[in-house]
Amino acid sequence: MDINDFVERLKDECPLLKKKVYVVSDFDIEMPTSIQPPYAFIIQMDEHGGEITNGKLGQRGYSQEMTGQIGVVVAVKSFKDLRGAENNNELQQIRAEIHQALRGWKAPNTTVKVAFMAGRATYYRNLTTYWSDVFQTKFIFQSTQF
Repeated sequence: MDINDFVERLKDECPLLKKKVYVVSDFDIEMPTSIQPPYAFIIQMDEHGGEITNGKLGQRGYSQEMTGQIGVVVAVKSFKDLRGAENNNELQQIRAEIHQALRGWKAPNTTVKVAFMAGRATYYRNLTTYWSDVFQTKFIFQSTQF
């Protein structure tokens, strides 16, 4: 599964992010400080294998349906208002765009539509809130080896 397909989808479909969508490997070990929120980055997460299908008689190789998950981490500025309402409103609006872009979308080279799995607050630092949503799809892994 190519997570760059997810990056491009969010860049195209989420105007509130202003095309600031990255892969986690674009950053150093620390959370980025040079990019101003809001922005998002994608993390490739769990993969689980399903049943293996052997090649046809006389052919080498096999294929296996895989379940893959990605995390979409959204960063928004934390405002010092009494209820945190501005922060929460911006976060929820961005999440709504992300969910609209990904839920039910069939990414290239996948076999099922993307589904939402879970979400949670992830990290707070330098007046920035990070929220993670996990999405799942399936794809076929093919090998020419036994």
